[in-house]
Amino acid sequence: MTPNPADPRERVPGAMGAVLLLMGLMLLEMLLAELMGAQADWLGLDEMGSSGMVLLLAHAIVFTALLEYKRLSYGSLFHTGPQSAQATLMLTGLPVLMLVPGLLMVVAMLMSVLTVLFPMSPSELAMFEEMGSGSAAALITTCVLAPVLEEMLFRGLILRSFLAQYPPHQAILGSALLFGAAHLNIYQGVVGLLLGLLTGWLYLRSRSLWPGVLLHMAYNSLISVMSSGAEAASADSTLANANPDADFPVLGAMLAVGMLVLGLRILNKLLPPAP
Repeated sequence: MTPNPADPRERVPGAMGAVLLLMGLMLLEMLLAELMGAQADWLGLDEMGSSGMVLLLAHAIVFTALLEYKRLSYGSLFHTGPQSAQATLMLTGLPVLMLVPGLLMVVAMLMSVLTVLFPMSPSELAMFEEMGSGSAAALITTCVLAPVLEEMLFRGLILRSFLAQYPPHQAILGSALLFGAAHLNIYQGVVGLLLGLLTGWLYLRSRSLWPGVLLHMAYNSLISVMSSGAEAASADSTLANANPDADFPVLGAMLAVGMLVLGLRILNKLLPPAP
């Protein structure tokens, strides 16, 4: 189903509606978390497993209601581009993956500043440790469920609606700001803003969620792998620091930034101009 900007359903939600939608989703997640908390032990779920189940159920309820109202199928939510979904993913897959190391490098520099200006609270430290624990539930929630569900909500529903009523740059920025704010902490908020800008641009140019889902999954997966291997990385960095001539980190940073720039240039040439 090709989006029809003249259809008033395409303009739902608007800016205020998107804010109310996110508030309602958070309240629903809190309610489900309370209900799930009483059943988690019986179901054999740890904290991350319970969080993943709550995330899935809450988004499923919201998607069911909104897609029914907007008369959209899941297929048309994920892809309305001129090429098939498979062709779009094959075309964009490699350059999208090229963005991930450079994005991680930019985020790492921003985090080094933010953690000095705004030290993490014990609860925030515990949350990030749990997310990077490397457990099966943490990996499924962080690397699969969150990327797919968040792209469906913020790009498939919110950005798609914004593009039907606001200029493209305002629509992408607005949806990215909401995506960052929805994480409720400044650290993930900044990451969400950057990731939202990139995935929003990818959606605008491809009219498909799949490139953004791939980028989101790859970024989260790399973070999870690095977090689970933190002890080994610490040992490696100690050895590298013992060698004053070691220049791999500098070369690695240059390579990552170069891949980011090259990947963006390739995507800009491969994807058709925004309508």
